[in-house]
Amino acid sequence: MMLRLTLRSLAAHRLRLLLTALSVVLGVAFVAGTLIFTDTMDGQAADIAGRLGRGVAVEVRAKDPGGRTRGVSVPVPEAVLRDVRRVPGVRGPVGVVSGYAALVSRDGTEVAAQGAQTPGVLAQAGGNWIPGGDYPLKTGRAPHGPGEMLVDEATAGRGGYRTGDEATVRLKGASRTMRIVGLVGSGDLAGRTLALFDTPTAQRLLLRPGDFTAVRTASDGVSEEVLRGRVAAVLPGDLEAVTGTQVRNELRNDLAALSYVGGLLMAFALIAVFVGAFVIFNTFSMLVAQRTKELALLRAIGASRGQVSRAVVGEAFAVGVVGSTLGLVAGTGMAALLQVILDEGPTSGPAFSGLAVSGTAVAASYAVGTVATVAAAYVPARRAARIPPIAALRDDVASPQGASKRRVVTGTVLAGGGGLALLAGLAGSGLTAQALVGLGAMLVFLGVTVLSPVLSGPVIELLGRGLPRWCGTPGLLARRNAQRSPRRTAATAGALMVGLALVGTVNVLGASMKASVGSQIDASFADDYLVLPVRGNSVDADAVTRVASTPGIARTTPSYTGDVELDGTRVEYGAGNLPTLMASVAHRMVDGGLDTGTDGVLVEDDLASAHHWKVGTVLTARFPDGGRQEVRVAGIYPLVGFGNAMLPESLYKAHTPLPAVHALNLKATTADAATLTALRRSLAAYPDLGIYDRSAWKREKVQSLDQMTGQITLLLALSIVIAAIGVANTLALSVFERTREIGLLRAVGADRGQVRRMIRLEAILIALFGAVLGLLIGLGFGIALQHAMAGLGFDVLVVPAVPLALCAVLAGVIGVAAAVWPARRAGRMDVLTAIAHE
Repeated sequence: MMLRLTLRSLAAHRLRLLLTALSVVLGVAFVAGTLIFTDTMDGQAADIAGRLGRGVAVEVRAKDPGGRTRGVSVPVPEAVLRDVRRVPGVRGPVGVVSGYAALVSRDGTEVAAQGAQTPGVLAQAGGNWIPGGDYPLKTGRAPHGPGEMLVDEATAGRGGYRTGDEATVRLKGASRTMRIVGLVGSGDLAGRTLALFDTPTAQRLLLRPGDFTAVRTASDGVSEEVLRGRVAAVLPGDLEAVTGTQVRNELRNDLAALSYVGGLLMAFALIAVFVGAFVIFNTFSMLVAQRTKELALLRAIGASRGQVSRAVVGEAFAVGVVGSTLGLVAGTGMAALLQVILDEGPTSGPAFSGLAVSGTAVAASYAVGTVATVAAAYVPARRAARIPPIAALRDDVASPQGASKRRVVTGTVLAGGGGLALLAGLAGSGLTAQALVGLGAMLVFLGVTVLSPVLSGPVIELLGRGLPRWCGTPGLLARRNAQRSPRRTAATAGALMVGLALVGTVNVLGASMKASVGSQIDASFADDYLVLPVRGNSVDADAVTRVASTPGIARTTPSYTGDVELDGTRVEYGAGNLPTLMASVAHRMVDGGLDTGTDGVLVEDDLASAHHWKVGTVLTARFPDGGRQEVRVAGIYPLVGFGNAMLPESLYKAHTPLPAVHALNLKATTADAATLTALRRSLAAYPDLGIYDRSAWKREKVQSLDQMTGQITLLLALSIVIAAIGVANTLALSVFERTREIGLLRAVGADRGQVRRMIRLEAILIALFGAVLGLLIGLGFGIALQHAMAGLGFDVLVVPAVPLALCAVLAGVIGVAAAVWPARRAGRMDVLTAIAHE
């Protein structure tokens, strides 16, 4: 019987419950889309990794290769290949060369990799072509000699080249014009570009003659583990042998590393589900209150408390299932869209054909949707079970609307404890202080949420104080209606509060980070110009010569970058003429000086403190060329953008077979428009090089932060959309609840326009209440986080008044939009029918 009653109740309230289900749909769509997208990426990565390196049983490489652990990668000498060939059980061992190589299109720009690329995996790769290897020849022939190369089909097409054309390939520090003698397949590149040469040419251009990046071999009937042991026995101490299975798993993990996108999306999905829980809770609370008499009659005719509670939970479960189903469908479309945007891997036909919809994604979508819905409806269900049978005899039964003493005490304790944690965090430093700030922010948010019914009355009184004067009786009634049910108003505004609190926090942090970066650039950009690759990773040697000979340029200072191990710790460093480079960023030394000699290095102060290094400390440096050298700490400096260490140019070049200029710092005789024009003319052949003065460099950095802030705000907009649905749902239920009251207003002279205006103003007040709480919380959190991050360089606090004011205006617009349907319904009520409504 209760099942039939539940189904009938769902049918009777289908429109309201569908609106509630819509909030579930949006949250589940993000969850499902994220899981399907990450499963698809993992599947494509596994497929690519299974094809690349197929047949490889053992790989010889440097121990602790860069990008997987803290070590730096060293080359494999050609002599090792000869030793491996003599190992019993190997079949067809070959040397592999890899490095940076970018094809330059006909318009002079580098052909960029497609889609989002994985950090640590070369997006524009070069290597040696191996017959029968990973990249089959599609057209043309194999390359021979220093003037020939192969490129992949997709890269050739985007660059405008065909077999037989001459093209420029940009390498580390230099460019070469070579003939394309053939094309290889693009299917296994995951959007990367590829240029291949014969082995001697690849060694000379990408590594150095006689060296390989790795040596690979197949097995002649021996297991991978056995063969790995045999090969390892003939290797020097700085090389290791790993199985082909391990190589393919590492490649799979590298290619699937874009799962951080999925993690970011999942965070926003959970925020959307959390906001949706406010809407669900409020909806079922109102439905239970409106059906008090109905539920009491069920109790009077014999229904137990458990049956009544299960009936309400059953309705919530049905809403969750419907919302989860629709959300799963929408999430599949979202994953397909993400796949197209990020262009991950090869797809044939529609984007949907490449999607991997796993059982885990389906189960998680239904679990999130139904559990969140049932959990949010649990308290209203318990409240329904406590309705006594005698309530069926009453004409008017209202659920409690005031704020209990327990709520006041709980909220005050939470908010007060959070405030103390925030103060303690702001007074301290380091990770502990940041953790205290995070804990304090969470406790304050929970405290304000608990206290929001207490705050709703006075805040709405303040917000609506002028409404009677400006809008007459509809304004007065709107204010009183918003104050009539503090719990309902707080729950409705709570969803909007969450979204705007996060938006406010992000905007305060974003504005403060922009101001801090701008301040740092103003203080440290001591030279007149900076030349830096927009795409690619180095400045061509010819470009360096052109810049140095440009009229008006008095000094050209190249800088370099690399990796080195200092006493076993992997460090990214900058190199060059250290006195000139440090002067270009208006440096100040913490300790020591810039006189490094040939064996001195500078280290950043945080790194020095972490390892207890001081001026004069002698360290063992291990370089990517395999060389080791004792170096001494000559000076300690604050972080200035050149990495965690700085090496003299002579030390860098002594251990780098192919030096590549990372950037150029320029000092001009006169930094004017004529000099800038001459500089641009000198680099006209290199459109991938950016030329920045101080203002342009600041603008470049600020734009990237603006983009990040905008993207996060856009993702948070989903929670605001769900909040708007909640406002509309609450107003629709409220209009139904006040049907008789609205009929009486019409009977005593209120026209339809006044009724509609009353509903709209009530919606605006509720939305503004949520906006006020949310923006104040966001402002406080943003300020607290900025103070906690001051030690990281974000030491300028900015409160973005205009964006925050626009958020408040947006809240009012949301209120107006959410009130359209409820206000229209209220205005169209028949007066006599409304008065007769019970």
